[in-house]
Amino acid sequence: MILVTIVVVVIFGAIELRKNGSRLHEIKLIENTYADALSYSVYAYEGIGIILPIQEVSKSPETYYKVVIAVILSVLVGYMFFGQFCCMAWGNSITPLITDELENIQQKWIGQVVILLFSLNLVFSYPLVLYPAHLVIE
Repeated sequence: MILVTIVVVVIFGAIELRKNGSRLHEIKLIENTYADALSYSVYAYEGIGIILPIQEVSKSPETYYKVVIAVILSVLVGYMFFGQFCCMAWGNSITPLITDELENIQQKWIGQVVILLFSLNLVFSYPLVLYPAHLVIE
């Protein structure tokens, strides 16, 4: 469901780029809200504390850290690419929730379906996040 959301956002971002060109020049490199960037970075990697107990039950614990580093680097590159792409497509008019940009398209039902799928993903992923926390508490 997240992949569908990302694909739809990239498609409509590409349409915006083709219509209006790059809006990257509208974005300031460093703004007064740099503390927000730090908090978003912490939020993006908050799950690391949850995945570390999984090392004990993994098939090969000795290669676990290599996998964790590869995943962290992949997420870092993905976040950087996606954020840069959205800044290029929507510039200063971008909203904190990128799915809000989908409501401005002409086919409103596509945006509503993507928002519904993304919300369902959050509901169904909650038990997956909760299970390692229960293991730690036990």
